[in-house]
Amino acid sequence: GRLASWGVRTVAVPGLVRGARPRLTGRRRRTWGGETRRLGQADPLPQSHHRHRSFTTHSPRSPPPSPVALAAPLTANSLHKWAAGISDTLALGLLTEALGLQPRIPVVALPHWNAAQDRHPATAGSIATLRRAGVAVLHGEAGFIPHEPRQGDVDAYPWHTALAELPNTTSRPHG
Repeated sequence: GRLASWGVRTVAVPGLVRGARPRLTGRRRRTWGGETRRLGQADPLPQSHHRHRSFTTHSPRSPPPSPVALAAPLTANSLHKWAAGISDTLALGLLTEALGLQPRIPVVALPHWNAAQDRHPATAGSIATLRRAGVAVLHGEAGFIPHEPRQGDVDAYPWHTALAELPNTTSRPHG
């Protein structure tokens, strides 16, 4: 299907622990608690069926253009910076740029923050700003439901919801 032909590019933000890769790759990664895990058969993109390239702020070049953008797991910090147009990292720079590209590309955001951060007065406004800009923010019943502080389950993160929201782009080149 469409997932098998995708070229996956990750852009890590500076606070991400070394060696971390998103769940999409099915490779070893570190979770928020520092525990190292290998993801199993439930991975949406088996390792053998896609190409993967990682980029960081210190990469010698930026990633090539993509036909879609997925911001996941999107932290509360990145949500607020993105909504304010702050692009102080490569990842945020690419996300802020994606909102102004012509022609537009589909942009999906799947949050990951706790319920206390969710109740902060700025959160609803930042989500609304991104939605007005055309971002599919999968927050609440439609995606990620925030958990109480220190009660999150990283294995329950709904990657499948974000993947289902992405359009079929197999006819476009992946670079």
